[in-house]
Amino acid sequence: MTPTSSPIAATVAMLFAAISWGSLFLVGKPVLGRLDPVWFTAVRYLLAGVGMTLLVMRFGQRPWDKLRTHWVTLTGHGVLGYGFFGVLVLEGLKLSLPSHGAVLMATMPMTTILLRWLLDGHRPGLGVAGAAVLALGGVV
Repeated sequence: MTPTSSPIAATVAMLFAAISWGSLFLVGKPVLGRLDPVWFTAVRYLLAGVGMTLLVMRFGQRPWDKLRTHWVTLTGHGVLGYGFFGVLVLEGLKLSLPSHGAVLMATMPMTTILLRWLLDGHRPGLGVAGAAVLALGGVV
């Protein structure tokens, strides 16, 4: 069994992601009193970019080839999607409480499933609907 297919490694990775992402609101609120959301977002993504670069360097040339091939599209999507999203989240956090942001973020998968069903006619399968209900129970 490789380290990447280990259930323990996968669980630790998911817990790390949830804690890292979930802590944004608690860490972000006091920082916003001293740092503009645009700069806060820039610093966050600069650090994430360095981390991703180190991971890609660790795992060889093949991922770099994919990045080089699609760098313009990936950069555009990253800046518009994550960068713009990050700034808006932090602007909202300035006007709100960390718990409000956390609840909004936690309900986004459910909202996405419902919007796809409404706008695209893509009805969620039983497993997806069940997982969404379970996730919503966790939010509640």
